[in-house]
This record gives sequence, C-alpha cells and structure tokens, in this order.
Amino acid sequence: MAILVNWFTLGIILIILEMLLPGMFLMWFGASALIVGVITLIIPMSMNAELALFAITSVLSVIAVIVIMRRVSPNTQSTVTHNLNQARGSELVGMAFTLDSKVVNNEGKLNIGDSVWLIKGPDAEAGTHIEITHIENNTLTFKIID
Repeated sequence: MAILVNWFTLGIILIILEMLLPGMFLMWFGASALIVGVITLIIPMSMNAELALFAITSVLSVIAVIVIMRRVSPNTQSTVTHNLNQARGSELVGMAFTLDSKVVNNEGKLNIGDSVWLIKGPDAEAGTHIEITHIENNTLTFKIID
C-alpha cells in the first residue's frame, strides 16, 4: 500500500510542478503516475512491473498529447519570418511623425513606440514633420511634409 500512495503522491507533485514550471510536459508524467496508482489498486504487481508500466504510460501519454495537439491546432508550428522588420516597417509607410532628433548627412533615428528606427532622407532639424515613404531592410525613408 505504501507504493500505491507514492504513485498518487508523485502524480500530484508532478502536476503541481507543472503549474509552477509551465511547459505542458510534467503534467503528462503526473497523469501517468496517477494511472499507475489506479491500476495498482486493481492489480497488485511488483515494483519492477510498476516502473515498466509507468514508463509505458508516460511515453504513450506524451505521444497521445502530441498527436491530439497537432490535430486540434495544426498551424501552430513555429514560423520563421526572415523579413520581420520589413513587415513591421511596411505598416509605417504613409504615416506622419515629428522628428525628435536631427537628421544629419541624410541619416538619423526616429523613436516610434518602443522601437528606434534608422531613417534616411533630407537633413532636417528636430521638430520637423515627416512622412514615411519607403522601407529598405530596417531603414525607413522619409520626406519632409508641411
């Protein structure tokens, strides 16, 4: 009976750890430990058999969750966006801003939200109103507006 209590204790500890350390991985080992606890209630077995059962149920539960998650949300694979700044910058084309620092030798910086963008265009003083006309790599091109 002591081993039975240990399976339930292990299962609950692993599930609690999953709540503290998110990652959706320890939960399935905890579920496997609880399954082994229930099975050992019905069928008494040796410790080696219990460990083998735990290993088998752990592997099966992880595989089952992976298969289910892929069916439920197949488009959640990680995607690589090579032109992330291009996509973000293209949203800025046509927008007007006020320069917060000088543009010297056709180059400067512009604070937009929590980002600092490199800008290029005609030399201008801080406070000048500009419009973004183009993006190339991570540099915004602008023109001065009235």
